[in-house]
Amino acid sequence: MMGEPRDALGREDVKESHLAVIRHPVRPRLVLVRRDPRWMGAWLLPYADTDGGLARLTGVGPDALAAPVTVLSDKPSPSHGGAPRRYLYRVHHVEPPAGWSPPAPGGWRWMSAACMAMDEATCGVNMDIIRLLSL
Repeated sequence: MMGEPRDALGREDVKESHLAVIRHPVRPRLVLVRRDPRWMGAWLLPYADTDGGLARLTGVGPDALAAPVTVLSDKPSPSHGGAPRRYLYRVHHVEPPAGWSPPAPGGWRWMSAACMAMDEATCGVNMDIIRLLSL
């Protein structure tokens, strides 16, 4: 069994996450986000440890996940006392099937990258992803 991915220096402090970019069907500048209390109440893209977990979380089939783009980011982790961590993000664009709606229960909302950047908690912990969405 393999452990966590290692960074270029061989450290095992790399956290791999699969992120979903789900665009609003009518207003494509908006993406689906959810409030995450572990990250200071920031609005984050849906994430999971695996692509299968991401499909289950968002309520889409695995075939709705496009091949991921890989992004490496270094930042402090609030859930680890602010210790620096390296994150390997596998960013999947998601095409939900017809009739799909955001998962229940609540906590989900549609938000633009600009609105995410204006939210202090979100900007403080997720500016790397906000910049990615702005591309």
